[in-house]
Amino acid sequence: MKFSGEKLIPHKPGTITIIPEKPRDIWLLFNLIVNGDIIFSSTTRKIQNSPDSSRMKNNSRIKLELEIRILSMEYEKDCSILRVRGKTIKSNEHVKSGVFQTLELEIKKKFNLTKKIWDEETIRVLKDEPGQKKESEHDFGSRKRVELNMNLLEKFMNMVATNSDRACYGTQSVEYAHELMAIDTLLITEKVFENNDFKVRKKYCELKKSVIEAGGKVLQFNDVEGDKLAPMTGVAAILRFPIPNLDDLVL
Repeated sequence: MKFSGEKLIPHKPGTITIIPEKPRDIWLLFNLIVNGDIIFSSTTRKIQNSPDSSRMKNNSRIKLELEIRILSMEYEKDCSILRVRGKTIKSNEHVKSGVFQTLELEIKKKFNLTKKIWDEETIRVLKDEPGQKKESEHDFGSRKRVELNMNLLEKFMNMVATNSDRACYGTQSVEYAHELMAIDTLLITEKVFENNDFKVRKKYCELKKSVIEAGGKVLQFNDVEGDKLAPMTGVAAILRFPIPNLDDLVL
């Protein structure tokens, strides 16, 4: 993903220009963009050249630029498209302000993203994007990350089998363990961040952030790496200390 524009400062407003380059970028944007953000992008719309709307030949499609404040989003993984819907902020010759419009964010299509407040985690994720590093560094970093992830996943699976009081899985059990400040390492799949429900995505983002703030580690697995986690709801944890019968406590 390419981006340019002003330097982003945590807890301050700001605008950057973004060009998604691959499908993963669209998924990442789905997790970074929230309701209330502002998108400025080009699009096409049909306009009527004649009052007689029954004459299709009098309708033409033109390119125009729209700026909307987001009220909802829809992520289409198979098509790598993020649809954002909201109300226009400014009017132009063809579209009035305050009307609902939908914009499609897709690969190779440039747009501007404005946030009233940029949080530190969002800025960090953008800075850590592989596209912002040299390819050799990215390859080396990816290998090390995969190796670390798989080693800790194996450690977790062994704990489930031999020392189950030091491991838990499932959203409710993991959340309860975090309330007890017991999570040493959170294991989570990318799949949970692809949920179409914004509230669900936000819940997992906040869990991830909260674990880090509490001094825990977070390992995020893609679909291939996390195939063993998927049947466990995609969320698990290695604990700092044993919690006997955790599942019974949650119930």
